Amino acid sequence: MNEIKSISQGIKFTKRTIKIGSLDEIPKQGLNSSSQESIKECSAKLASVVKIIQSMITGVNYEFLKYRRPMDEFISNKDKIAKILAEAPEKTRKIHNEFSKFGWYFYNLMDYTIRGLGDIYDLINSDLKNNKEEYIETIDDFMNEVVEENSEKIINNLIDVFPERFEIIQDAYNAHKQKLYTLSIPTMLTQIEGISREILGESIYSKIRRKSEPKTKQSLEKIFKENNIDKNKEDLWYAINYYPLEILHSLVINTDNINCYYEKNKIYSTFNRHGVIHGLDIKYNNKTNSNKCIAILGYLYNLKEVLDYDIENTTK
Repeated sequence: MNEIKSISQGIKFTKRTIKIGSLDEIPKQGLNSSSQESIKECSAKLASVVKIIQSMITGVNYEFLKYRRPMDEFISNKDKIAKILAEAPEKTRKIHNEFSKFGWYFYNLMDYTIRGLGDIYDLINSDLKNNKEEYIETIDDFMNEVVEENSEKIINNLIDVFPERFEIIQDAYNAHKQKLYTLSIPTMLTQIEGISREILGESIYSKIRRKSEPKTKQSLEKIFKENNIDKNKEDLWYAINYYPLEILHSLVINTDNINCYYEKNKIYSTFNRHGVIHGLDIKYNNKTNSNKCIAILGYLYNLKEVLDYDIENTTK
């Protein structure tokens, strides 16, 4: 803008009409040397401005071309994308159902892209399931990596939200990092129960007698009713955040039935809260089971965040 202003001021010295073009097209008759030098200077500045404008146009064209291809792909695939989005809630529920057989809860499943959810869904429906040991190892390796990448964040977030539990959670996590799983697992299991009661008014381990249904499902419905929260159970938000409260995880299977369920592939883990807390399981102490506890704590942190959000943003 300064260069354009400078040019405008520079050509005020004459009332002659100056045709913008090359210097050769500017009439030199009647102009003194000072005037001719001023015209040359203005022409040079004008050429500089033209280059700047050309550069800007080139940049705009580049940005347009940069985003045009993905836009064109989106438009041409809009029906396919709509189908993927429509299928996402049901696929998410199936992912939760399958991972519950391992005792895994997801931390921050909202951070996964639709494609990421699709990859997990493809994994649990692959031929890998035909090889039980390899299937279990693959799922556990995947989830162990997810938890290990996020464990510090999970624990810090949890302590921020439940500061009165700081010492217990921190000690349990320190035991986990030192591979003292005999200590980390029971401690985290008891904290999971207490935290879930704070959030839901019910233990995440509790189930309705003679029914394959967790009490947390009723607790969630009660919270929704008390706060006038109208949730569509078929949408992706509900499937990601709340659906795990509607299903029984392997952690709460009756200890008398757990080995039978495992042999029949109804579950893929014999890790069980009752067995650990009551001293029936003395082989629970490994990294995977400790990470499962951290994953549950991470899920409970997410649950409190989204539940608080839904309560605060409900029109009463």
